[in-house]
Amino acid sequence: MKLNLSLINIVDFYVSFFEKRQISNTFKSMSLFGSHLNILDEVKRTKSTSKNQIIESFPNYLDFNIEEAHIIKRKVKPGLAINLIKKYNSVDDYLKTECSNSFKKVTIRYVKRLEQCFNITYKTFFGDISKSQCEDLMNRLNSMIENRFTQRSGRNKALNNWDYFKKAAYTGINNKTASLFVIYDESKPIKISLNFHIKSIMVGSVSSYDLNYSKFSLGNIGIYKEIEWCINNQITLFDIGFGDFLYKRKWSNLIYDFETHYISKKNNLLNKLIFYVHNKKSKFTYYIVSKEYNNFFYDNISRLKNKKVFLDIEYNEFDIREREYSNNLIDTKNKVFEFLKKPTYDLMYKYQEHVNDIKIYKSSTSENTYIIKGKKIETGIKFINI
Repeated sequence: MKLNLSLINIVDFYVSFFEKRQISNTFKSMSLFGSHLNILDEVKRTKSTSKNQIIESFPNYLDFNIEEAHIIKRKVKPGLAINLIKKYNSVDDYLKTECSNSFKKVTIRYVKRLEQCFNITYKTFFGDISKSQCEDLMNRLNSMIENRFTQRSGRNKALNNWDYFKKAAYTGINNKTASLFVIYDESKPIKISLNFHIKSIMVGSVSSYDLNYSKFSLGNIGIYKEIEWCINNQITLFDIGFGDFLYKRKWSNLIYDFETHYISKKNNLLNKLIFYVHNKKSKFTYYIVSKEYNNFFYDNISRLKNKKVFLDIEYNEFDIREREYSNNLIDTKNKVFEFLKKPTYDLMYKYQEHVNDIKIYKSSTSENTYIIKGKKIETGIKFINI
């Protein structure tokens, strides 16, 4: 017997509520940490065409009341969040209270090292952004994600719906229902995060960074600065969502569950069967994702399409006293030498050197070999795989 799923209204709560600001009339009230959110009048109320609903991806840090109905809750996967209900004086206060001492030290070192090596500024767009500026930043974010997924496994689903995110970012920022957090090196964005807002909740949606700066742990620096912004702007919860990455766990002080809610007017056998099948399918999908079997599939699709994956430039560092080099200074702004940026930035991190003090020369005696000099650096690098 084929199950007629048209009898059921299926809703992704996370997307519908936080991104599209829509909620089913089934929900009568909602609260966060026991505090009523007063948001039901701010979001669009939708009426289900079915008496039965499946509400997917519901974060159980929210409490709710619904109209009279039979409800079954099933936990599907974990989520991570930063609970700021306690009043913290600063982001360093949060680190001291909620994170290990070693993690606090290494995070502050990352921030100081980035600011020591580059001319760094931070900006959060919330309440005002021009259309051209928003488009430029979102195009830059798109490029960052595409580059990131030539290096790591899997795919990013946001890229398949990018026009939606571009529109949501521009409209949301000017309506204060979204924000863009940006780290700039001079005028160049090197880390961008798109977040959505409802009342005192901020939800991280899409984020990426320039791979040339990966030595500086921009993911951690981004969260550090976003927590700082949250504390200064009375955000109670910073939800960093699904994706159990180690660095996210080190930041989180709240591990919650994404639940699926099966809501029906009648608790009959057919509804039970439909809900049972859907629950098994959800658990299987999460198992596939958690074991990264889906990444294996998408990586092989990329190879069949002749797309490069897991591409890292490899090089060896050597003592320049062993070799001669020319006095022809390389123009690092020339895109031909883009491949030199990451190893140069890696060495700047290591030697705590500022980018303005760096000069790069090409070896006169060896192919694919370059000399990097600064106030503290005087070293050579030879590329292996270019």
